[in-house]
Amino acid sequence: MRWVLLLAVLLPALAVAAPTLTFDNPTLDGGTLTYAGAGGPAVASDVLFQLVVGVGTPLHDGVPLFCAPGPCLLTFTTGDNLAEGPPVYTFSGGGALAMVGGLNTAADGSGDQIAPPGTLLVHDGAFDTPAGVLTGGVQSLLFVGRGGDLKDVTLTDFYGVTGTPLTFANTELSLDLATFDPSTGAFAAVVNDADFANTAVPEPMTLLLLGTGLVGLGWRQRRRPRR
Repeated sequence: MRWVLLLAVLLPALAVAAPTLTFDNPTLDGGTLTYAGAGGPAVASDVLFQLVVGVGTPLHDGVPLFCAPGPCLLTFTTGDNLAEGPPVYTFSGGGALAMVGGLNTAADGSGDQIAPPGTLLVHDGAFDTPAGVLTGGVQSLLFVGRGGDLKDVTLTDFYGVTGTPLTFANTELSLDLATFDPSTGAFAAVVNDADFANTAVPEPMTLLLLGTGLVGLGWRQRRRPRR
């Protein structure tokens, strides 16, 4: 049974190394997140990103592509509100998401244009699970959401992940200058940092092996003689 136990130990490490596409804005922040109250959705508009990097990808691992010409812009709506804050707002799954922009090998747009200006990511019903907005202070908020999207094939071809199921494991927006309307439950905030990561979905065989490893651990425990 040692080989089964070894699988159980190694598989979590393999999951960590899954291919990931990470969008970031290391020096440029902008965009808004608002909720109008009355049980509607949260809406993010013109959230800025500067680059995308493939991590653990079959091709161009660690090589950045830069949003050019101009930044990449993310917009999304969540599902309807489930619970109003402050301090905690919760929104249902569903909604929609899109990111537009072009991708170039050089930050100033002078390199190879890998993806022409257009839609990089898009999906209706983007959020698979409820999304949350948590207050981190008097004027700050943190938004966290998970779900799926469809990607431009030129982007996935560049990193060699075309045909690999990926889902955004997190959409985290840090926000400043938050204002709240106690009469309606509404809020508005400005984005000061944004992270958006697409991570490969584990294959069914990987999940099966993980389950087998856990069963093996249980079998070994039951076979151990009592003292």
